[in-house]
Amino acid sequence: MQRTLFLLVLLLLSACSKVHDNFLWYRSFGKGEAFFVSAAGDTGLVSGGIIENKPYLVYLNGKHEKVFEYSVDTSGSFTSAIACEEGIVTAGCIEDKLYLGMIDYTGTPVWSSGFSSSFKVGNVILCRTQKDNFLAVASRASDSIPGGNYGIKFISFGKDGSVISSDSIIYYSFYSVNGTTIDNSGNIYLAATKLGAGSKKKATLAKYDEAFRKIWEVELYNNPQFEASSMSVVTDYQGNVYVSGYTEYPEDATTYRNAFAASVNSSGVIRWKKYLEYKNEATSVIFDNNGQLFVLNKGCLILNIIKTDDGSVSGILRTFAACDVSYDKVYGNSATAWGGNSIVIAGVKNGSFYIVARSSEILSPI
Repeated sequence: MQRTLFLLVLLLLSACSKVHDNFLWYRSFGKGEAFFVSAAGDTGLVSGGIIENKPYLVYLNGKHEKVFEYSVDTSGSFTSAIACEEGIVTAGCIEDKLYLGMIDYTGTPVWSSGFSSSFKVGNVILCRTQKDNFLAVASRASDSIPGGNYGIKFISFGKDGSVISSDSIIYYSFYSVNGTTIDNSGNIYLAATKLGAGSKKKATLAKYDEAFRKIWEVELYNNPQFEASSMSVVTDYQGNVYVSGYTEYPEDATTYRNAFAASVNSSGVIRWKKYLEYKNEATSVIFDNNGQLFVLNKGCLILNIIKTDDGSVSGILRTFAACDVSYDKVYGNSATAWGGNSIVIAGVKNGSFYIVARSSEILSPI
C-alpha cells in the first residue's frame, strides 16, 4: 500500500513539474529558411524566403492551412511581401538583381519585373505608402562578402508594377539596409549597418523624405572595438522610432552578440537604449494589435515586451520551454501580429523553413 502511494506521489510530482512549449501551432515547409512573415488581414498569412536555395513563398488561410506555394526556378530569395485586395505584392533578389512582382490568391503570377543596379542586391524590403502605392528599398545583404559597390536603391511603384519614381545611392564601403518603415508623413526610416572605424560594422538609423533625400542619420551602440548592426525598425503615431539589432561584447576571450532595442524621436535624438537577451540578436521589432511593443530575439524565438517610454522590459515570452541559444538550431528572422492575440514568427528550425505562432498574452517566468 505504501509503495503504491509513493509511486502515485512521484507520478503527480512529475506531472506538475512538466514544462510545456508555448506555441499555438507551427508549420514547416522543407529545407530552407523563412526570411519574413506578414499578415493578410485576419484571414491569412504570407511568408517567404528560400527552399533548396530557390525563392519560395507560401500563403496560409485563417486556419493556418496552406492555400498555395510559389517558387522561381533560379537562385535567389523572396525577402518581403504585402497582401492587398488584388493579390500579394512580392519583393526579393533573383540572380543578384532586384525583383518585384504580384501573385494572385490562386498562386498565379500577375506581373513581375527585374531591376539592375550597380551593386549585387541581397535584400529588398517593401512598405505601403500613404497613397496606397508601394516602396521597395534594396541593398546588399548584411552578411555579404566585402568587395565591389554597395548602396541603396529606392523604387516607388503602383499595384500594376508601374514605376512612379526611383533613385540610387552608391557607397564604396560596406552598407546594408535590414529594416525599413514609413511614418504618417511619408518619411522613410532605414535600419542600416555601415563600416566604421577599424573596419568594424556599426549600427545606424537614417531618415529620408519622400523624394529619397537624407534628413539625418544617427549612430547606435558603436564601440569602435566591436561590431553592431541595426536589423529592424518601426514607428508609432507620436513620431517616435524604435530600432532593434545587436552589438558585440567580449567574454572569456570570445566575442558574442547581445540583442538591443533603442528609440529616437522624429528629429533623431536618442530617447533610450537598452540591452536585451545575451548571446542573441534582436531581429524584429513590432507593435501588436493592442499597441504593445515586442522585440524578437533570434535565438530560441524569445520575445520581449518593451515599455515605449523608457525601454524597460515588462514581460518575456519564450516559445520553447527548453531551448539553449548556444546549441539549439532554431532562429527567428521576422514577426508579425495576427488575429486577436497571436504573434507569428518566421525563421528556421533544424534547417527547415519554419513558421510558428504563440499567444501574446501568456508570459514566461523571467
